[in-house]
Amino acid sequence: MPNDTTQRGYPLPHPDNIAREDASRIRDAIGQISADMQALEERNVSASETEFGSVRLATAAEAATGTATDAVPVVARVKSMIATAIDDLKGGVSSAYDTLVEIAAKLTENDGIIAGILSAIANRVRFDAAQTLDATQQAQARTNIGAQVAGNYQAAGNYQTALGFTPVNKAGDTITGSLTVNGELVAVQNYLRFGSSGSAGYIAWQGGGSYLLSGAGTIWTTGHFGNPFGSLVSSLRLVHAADHQLPVSGMQEPYGGCVMTGFDWASSTAVKIRLRYLQFAINGAWYTAGYA
Repeated sequence: MPNDTTQRGYPLPHPDNIAREDASRIRDAIGQISADMQALEERNVSASETEFGSVRLATAAEAATGTATDAVPVVARVKSMIATAIDDLKGGVSSAYDTLVEIAAKLTENDGIIAGILSAIANRVRFDAAQTLDATQQAQARTNIGAQVAGNYQAAGNYQTALGFTPVNKAGDTITGSLTVNGELVAVQNYLRFGSSGSAGYIAWQGGGSYLLSGAGTIWTTGHFGNPFGSLVSSLRLVHAADHQLPVSGMQEPYGGCVMTGFDWASSTAVKIRLRYLQFAINGAWYTAGYA
């Protein structure tokens, strides 16, 4: 009589067996299955990847978090979760680009544009890493950002602002037009010379009038328009001080800084004199000469 069994050792019926014999074998198999089921229930172990046991269905919360290791979601919930994940991945994109095939086709269609963008990126001047550029590329980059050649630049804060005209050299150049100075005109060597040796030059003022420099004349300044020995005296005058009578004998000097401009005999013992102050003008103000 054939004695076939399952992998777990349960006896199986066989066509060659008589019914009475198979009935006994079936009875024994059912008994063993029942015993195994009873043992499994008493064992109370949940199935896992490495352990057999009972399996339960995951709750909605467990399916959403996806952290349970002893439960499985139902098929409908798995399908819904997959559809939700796909929609999140698409992010509401047009149906023309919601598959990988469509995206790949679009990228291939614009290969030329993408290549141009990559080329432009490769040609950029970098500030985040070292870069090797030839002389032409370096010159173009400096022109684009207004930079100077290394080693020929001014320190920060010392750059010359745009003049709006071509400046003359420190020496040797000639100014062919008018020179307008909106501030002070300062001579480094303490003098200004107009004209050449043997000629004459003029300094003109906006309000009119001029100052003639004969020959190779020189103007000296000491804070005002003056000379190296003090402020320039522009005028002199004699201002009446008094008519005074003095005895013939003796010496009197009644007014300081005066000169006598008139004389007459008052008597045989006295004279009359006219005294005037000697005054000079400096920078528009009048001053009386004093004793030396």
